Amino acid sequence: AHEVTDFFHTHKVQVLEWPAHSPDLNIIEHVWHYLKESVRQLPVASSKGNLWLTVQMVLDYMWSEEMTKKINDLYESLPNHMQAVIAAHGGNTSY
Repeated sequence: AHEVTDFFHTHKVQVLEWPAHSPDLNIIEHVWHYLKESVRQLPVASSKGNLWLTVQMVLDYMWSEEMTKKINDLYESLPNHMQAVIAAHGGNTSY
């Protein structure tokens, strides 16, 4: 991390203080949310076999065309998110 910080300083790269887990610039936080919501909507498994079926259902959904589109949309929205963070000088945004 020190090498990166030194590089940014040497090359005069503007760096904003922003939490690593902020969903504004980290689409994986949104993907985790989708995964958690998918799991919460399913009934509690009554056996180990049912648990594995439930896990498989959720994993199938996470690899589905619908989820792939959601992730692509999140990725494509990143430039807007970055502009919002820059405009807010690292402060809160509407994302």
